[in-house]
Amino acid sequence: MDNLVQSGEIVISSEIKDEVEDDPLKTWINQCKVSKDDKKIQQTVEKIVN
Repeated sequence: MDNLVQSGEIVISSEIKDEVEDDPLKTWINQCKVSKDDKKIQQTVEKIVN
C-alpha cells in the first residue's frame, strides 16, 4: 500500500480526506492523490460510506 500511495496510484475523495481525524491515517492520506469531487462522486461516496 505504501508503495502505491507514494507512486500516486491511490486516489481518494476530498470528502473522505476531510473526514479523517486519526493522525497516523491523516499522514498516510495526505500522500494520496485527491480527486476534486463533483455531485456524482459525492453521491457515490455517500453510498459507499453509508
